[in-house]
Amino acid sequence: MDASGAIKKHREMTAFKPDPMPAENLDKLSRALYLSSSERAFHRGRFGS
Repeated sequence: MDASGAIKKHREMTAFKPDPMPAENLDKLSRALYLSSSERAFHRGRFGS
């Protein structure tokens, strides 16, 4: 799917599963967030503010 198609199909997440995320997935996500760049050029490891 191209970017235009993805934007057109985008939907808000309004409901979440009640079961917790497995620790292995949480570790992978945490590592990916730490290594990712930020549009505001914050230092690595600072999320949400």
